Amino acid sequence: MENVRIEGMRLGRTPKRVDPSSLKLESLLPKVIPQPPAAVDMTTGVAQWPMFANDHLGDCTCAALGHMLEIWNEQADRSARILSDNQVIALYNLVNNGQDQGANMLDVLHQMRTGAGLAGDKVYAYASVDTGQANLVQVAAWLFTGVYIGIQMPVSAQKQTGPGIVWDVAPGPDGKAGSWGGHAVNVVAYDSNGLTVVTWGALQRMTWAFWNAYVDECWALLPDDYERLKGPLQANGFDFAQLQQYLLNLGPVNQVAAPPQ
Repeated sequence: MENVRIEGMRLGRTPKRVDPSSLKLESLLPKVIPQPPAAVDMTTGVAQWPMFANDHLGDCTCAALGHMLEIWNEQADRSARILSDNQVIALYNLVNNGQDQGANMLDVLHQMRTGAGLAGDKVYAYASVDTGQANLVQVAAWLFTGVYIGIQMPVSAQKQTGPGIVWDVAPGPDGKAGSWGGHAVNVVAYDSNGLTVVTWGALQRMTWAFWNAYVDECWALLPDDYERLKGPLQANGFDFAQLQQYLLNLGPVNQVAAPPQ
């Protein structure tokens, strides 16, 4: 989770767990994947990005979802819904059994779909995105109003964090993937030079080289009230029927087995 612990910039994502039954985004897109815009920015209209206690708790996996809820509500209602720290911490405690020991992204997503969710909001479905396909990552960020990602953070990123500074690949031991620990954030913008994520109460840029070197997990999420946000998905051939069949095969939400620990 955290090989190096720094107050003010806590991490908290435990190592990626592969679930062979996870839905893959490609199975829900048309054979000819739509061409994404060259640049997308979903931050317009969101005035603040709360810390959500990630300065002193390893709740990044849950803080990222709090930021995603902000954007979903801004996109649907033109009004960003700002959650409280306690609401985000409540989700974190559900996943980690009340222990500040970080969390696995799949466990958080499972809780968001089958459990109490975050402040009454839940996730209808989630699909994995191949981090090695930049075009697919851009499609996912565009169609799903951002993506939920996991990063094997290098120690070098500690000195690359802040306004006007960009996460990039660094040489030497400090640039080793995971040397700092595991982190989870949400993507809110991209262009040809890189991507923008939300972390520690602020926007942070990263290069595509940083993505390729350190990002090893990416999820496209549909909120439970996705009807408000499905316009771009419908217009670009997203297969809602296939998604519903997949979820039907899983069984009722309250009967879905808990993920392995």
